Amino acid sequence: MKVKPMLDNWELKGLQKIISMENRVLVEHKIPGLQGSLFQDIGDSPIQITLIGSLQGDEVKTGFLEEIRSKFRAGKPIPFTADITTATDLKEVIIQEVSFTELSTEPDTINYTIILKEFTPSAEDKYLALSQVEEDINKEADSQFQSILEDLEAASAIREQIEDLAEELELSLPALGYKSIQEVLNDLVDSVDEMLKKSPDEWAGTIKKTFGEIMAKILVTMLTRDKEIWGGLSIIFEEGLAELLG
Repeated sequence: MKVKPMLDNWELKGLQKIISMENRVLVEHKIPGLQGSLFQDIGDSPIQITLIGSLQGDEVKTGFLEEIRSKFRAGKPIPFTADITTATDLKEVIIQEVSFTELSTEPDTINYTIILKEFTPSAEDKYLALSQVEEDINKEADSQFQSILEDLEAASAIREQIEDLAEELELSLPALGYKSIQEVLNDLVDSVDEMLKKSPDEWAGTIKKTFGEIMAKILVTMLTRDKEIWGGLSIIFEEGLAELLG
């Protein structure tokens, strides 16, 4: 067996045989005067899985009986996995029947048969499941929103620190960042001019230095100025990228 047969998270010890019963439900309609019958196919019936095995040893038998009877009395759908369910939609089962046999010739052995029926959720169960999914999505959205608020609070704190530092150094905030989109464009043009004045071997170092400074100033701008300039920067970069790719 490639897949170890598991009932819920419980390994079925001593399992010797698995039988899968699958059939279609056909309703017979007898027509007077017509030889034979008409059959109406109303779909397939729930899959039935029969598990047959045996166990030896008092401790093993006791643990097995307690576990399987506990699941049987609960009467709740539980997951079942095995090779034999390949290419089916079976995911959960109900324990329909359990039977145990002891023989006087083998007092240390117990033989068991467990019959499982495929569980199909009702419309109400599916609705409840969807409601739970919706609730989980709402919780995740609330969590993400709270995270965004925390990030904004952190950015605000950083901005206050930068303002305090600028005041202490007697610097104005525009000197730390950009006041307009035009200043960004001017720096970009100046950096390209500086690069073209040097040999190709020096271009990499120039690009790293000048564009690093520009990105640092943009970051400071994002933390210290209003959002209007952010949108302008976004438009500039989008248009530039479109022109390069076009």
